[in-house]
Amino acid sequence: MFQRLSEALEVSVHPDLIAFYSRYWSDPLPARSSDGELSLLQVWNDDDMERLRSNLIGHALMLRKQKRPLTFFFACTEPDGDYFLSIDNETGVVLLEQPGKKPLRKLADSLADYLDTLEPLKIPDME
Repeated sequence: MFQRLSEALEVSVHPDLIAFYSRYWSDPLPARSSDGELSLLQVWNDDDMERLRSNLIGHALMLRKQKRPLTFFFACTEPDGDYFLSIDNETGVVLLEQPGKKPLRKLADSLADYLDTLEPLKIPDME
């Protein structure tokens, strides 16, 4: 999937993003950061992976149109989902973004550093 994504966008996808989405299949994973609650996006099956690829391509094309650096999302804020967390494809830093706007701020130097700061929350359907 990520090879096809790279070919479609004519860019190498950051390895942190590939590892994040390729390691496990799951429902979204709830977590808490120092800024509040969020949902780590995951894929459940091959169909989800294709939807993710389409969404990442759409996001990338929007950024190109706005002449902004390429980022790829991996989480959204909860409960409103008005913001999302992304990886800068060139540097690997984690950013807080709002759709259609420039990144608001840097959250961590890498995805691994950011994930280490999170507190896992119970998945609501399993409480």
